[in-house]
Amino acid sequence: MLKRLLAVVGLLVAIALPAHGRERVSGWCEQGGNTVTVGGLTSTEDVQESFASCTVTVYDVGTLDIASIFSDDSGTVKANPFTASITGFWFWYADDARYDVRLSGGGIVTPFTIGDILLDDTKNDVTTIVSVASSATPTFDASLGTIFTNTLTANVTSSTISNPVTGQRITIYLAQDGTGGWTFAWPANVQLRKSTYVVADDISAVSVIKLYYDGTNWRELSRDADEVGFVLTPVANADDFGTATRRFDTFVETETFYVTVLPNTTGLDIGSASARPDGIFEDMTVGDINGALWVDGNQFTTLQGAHDALPAGGGTIHLPTLGTFAVTGTTTFTKRVRLICAGARTTNISTNQATGDVLVFQTQNGSSVEHCGFTSSVTRTAGAFVRFSTQASMSRITNFSMENYYVGVHVEGPFHITISVGDIRDGTPSATAADGAGIKIVSGDAHVIEDIVMDAPVGSQPDAGIHWTGGDGGFISNVDIIHHGDDLLVTPGNGESVSALYVINSFFDTAERGIVLNPTGTGSITRFRCTACWASSNTGDGVFVNNGGSGTLSTVSFIDLHALLNGDDGLDINDATAVRVLGGTFAANTDDGILVGAGVSDFSIIGIRSGNPTGLAANGGDGISVFTGASDNYTIALNDLRGNSGSALLDNGTGVNKQIYGNLPISLTNSFEGPVVFNESGADVDTRIEGDTDASLVFVDAGNDRVGIGDATPTFKLDVAGTFRATGNSQVDGSFKYADAPTLAASTTPSVTGGNLFLTNSTASITDFTGEQNGQVIILLCGADTTTSLTDSTPLFLAGAFTCSAGDSISLVSDGTVWTELSRSVN
Repeated sequence: MLKRLLAVVGLLVAIALPAHGRERVSGWCEQGGNTVTVGGLTSTEDVQESFASCTVTVYDVGTLDIASIFSDDSGTVKANPFTASITGFWFWYADDARYDVRLSGGGIVTPFTIGDILLDDTKNDVTTIVSVASSATPTFDASLGTIFTNTLTANVTSSTISNPVTGQRITIYLAQDGTGGWTFAWPANVQLRKSTYVVADDISAVSVIKLYYDGTNWRELSRDADEVGFVLTPVANADDFGTATRRFDTFVETETFYVTVLPNTTGLDIGSASARPDGIFEDMTVGDINGALWVDGNQFTTLQGAHDALPAGGGTIHLPTLGTFAVTGTTTFTKRVRLICAGARTTNISTNQATGDVLVFQTQNGSSVEHCGFTSSVTRTAGAFVRFSTQASMSRITNFSMENYYVGVHVEGPFHITISVGDIRDGTPSATAADGAGIKIVSGDAHVIEDIVMDAPVGSQPDAGIHWTGGDGGFISNVDIIHHGDDLLVTPGNGESVSALYVINSFFDTAERGIVLNPTGTGSITRFRCTACWASSNTGDGVFVNNGGSGTLSTVSFIDLHALLNGDDGLDINDATAVRVLGGTFAANTDDGILVGAGVSDFSIIGIRSGNPTGLAANGGDGISVFTGASDNYTIALNDLRGNSGSALLDNGTGVNKQIYGNLPISLTNSFEGPVVFNESGADVDTRIEGDTDASLVFVDAGNDRVGIGDATPTFKLDVAGTFRATGNSQVDGSFKYADAPTLAASTTPSVTGGNLFLTNSTASITDFTGEQNGQVIILLCGADTTTSLTDSTPLFLAGAFTCSAGDSISLVSDGTVWTELSRSVN
């Protein structure tokens, strides 16, 4: 059979079989990349060619030293080199090592080598268990097996793993004796994860580690122990730790400050009358392990007690409780505390009080709440689950959940509070208690809210998702808030300000209003920016910007805002300055896509789509509507405003410095529906409208206050180069002046093209005029030296023959074919 090759050389199949420390290698005399000839025909494709009875030579790897090989596992010596069978098959046995195999002869044109064949005795797979004697310096001989056991009867100060083979794997079981508490020092060439592995020290506890050898070091594959978790900090002294009287159910962390650990309960009915309130503590002794303070659980029965037992520098409280963890009253942390629970949906810190804060962090920087859930057994009407106040800067709450809250997280911290990775749901409805919010920020700088989800039942919404009333510098990103009164509510009041608040990649959906900026009293909002935000499917406005007080509402930007399917306007702006809308989609709103109300100045709307070209329904009102009273300095440009139920652009703004251009659909009606003033400042700047072939179809000479039609150098207020037509009545208030009279040509049929008043100064007898137009009136003025005459015959219909004398005149009108006399004057 021909075998198609992608490689140049076909590799042998080496098979290692377990037996007595030697392994068998077998293969075929084959080489790819060759052509064959059968019946006088040579193949056109390369094939894998077999070579019967080829010569096989086995070398120690990388040398020309003939290796010792055998015919069987028992050690019968085999010739080297040797000849393969007539089918090209060959085999040999050898001890564990690395070998090169060279194939030649048998028709092989150029001998070739298969290099670096590794033979590794199958003791890695043999379940030989080797018991290592107890010693302070035990040795584990890797040549004896793969599983080793050792009972610790004293501290092991050093250990060794001898006779390894590269790639070998072993398992070591270390068991404490009836005393327990013994330590174990790992060999220097064992590389452990996290740089250490402290063996379990309880009585009869077993620690297990699996290792593999890379040729230099033993590397850890996995570990296990009878105890729950890893003890990451080694025991430095006895201090009654690790004894038979202590169950060790958690872990120690090394921090830059002290650590407290609260062990798990066994058998307590958490939250029942028979249980301690926190239901998490078990007997412990007090001790100091490498600078980490352990606090006696019997000294306190509440989180407050755990906190109070910490040193002044603070520490970590572990709360591994599963299910409900009942608390009563307010726990106040005045020290730096790291509170770690078993999981946001595993540990629920539950309060039974309708008012008051649950956890309050004060005075110390760097506190945190991690992996905790919060709930309430009663309807909350005041207070927060977690409050960061006064000096609690650089603190955070992360990986958390909250349900049945009035306020979830309340921030007064002066600097950089982080609220991240949270699920906040089912807050107190506004009808029950007003001014509730999932997150409330009232002061401080550089706070961060990220990766938060909020939801509430339809019809039972809290007043706000995020309520921000004060602070300089804030960041909101990747949040998804639905079903609130206002999903994002920014309302600084008297004496409060919010500045530099940046929102990005966030959804504010299915609420009464998505985003609300509404300072009251003397409150102010400056430098607010919302980028890639979604404010849709709200019952009112998608975004409502309004200055409800006497303060400042300025420098507000919306970049790539999507306001769709709202019950009022997509974006409603009132009494604000320096508002920028750049890009975004506004469609299927009940009223306008964007409404600019009175008192808005210095705004721009550029590059948006407002209407049904978005693929959604049209807005029920205008694409963009600018109300009367919208002031000065604004730009509306390059917007697609097609397909709205009202106007594309309704501009009733009273400002005089504005630019409106490049909007679709292209129509003056759609671009200018209010008063439009060009060159309001009176600058000497000409305006020109170019036609298809007329470069000065309309030309406004600003410097000379003249308009030319087809004339780039008008000499009158209105100068028309060409024929014009007026329909209806025409009225001239003032004098009517003909152009200067040219002299009529001395011809019986002179041309009157483009004129009305002509001077005659010849003796010609005129029988017709050429170049006339229907309705053209001409007046002939007789000169001093003329005897011009007009013949009263077709196409001249006169009251009688007319011969000029100096000062005479005659007027005629043409119907395009004949001339009819209107009047004459004979002096």
